[in-house]
Amino acid sequence: MKLKKLMDKLLKRQKTQEQALLELEKKTSELLMRNAKNTANQAKITKKLASGRSIKIETLENVRKTIITGIDELQQIETDSDKKGKDDKLRLQAIKNDFNKKYPVPKKRKRKK
Repeated sequence: MKLKKLMDKLLKRQKTQEQALLELEKKTSELLMRNAKNTANQAKITKKLASGRSIKIETLENVRKTIITGIDELQQIETDSDKKGKDDKLRLQAIKNDFNKKYPVPKKRKRKK
């Protein structure tokens, strides 16, 4: 009796293992087919991109315009900044002159030895 139960358990285990192996083989085949299809699609896409221009001329024109506009704006900012710096320097000198008129600094006396 015990031998029969042991044999039944062993047969059930073997059947479960067989089913698991069959399922694994099925899933592996599915994955291989899916991978093959993806590889073929990627190859087609890559070929299409490589054979044609991937960047449109309109895009390049817009990039050029954007860069030129940026350079022009930077030059204007630099010009404005230089002018403001010169104006600020003149105003600072006027403030300094005004202060020196109101509060003249006495000249240093020579020390006697």
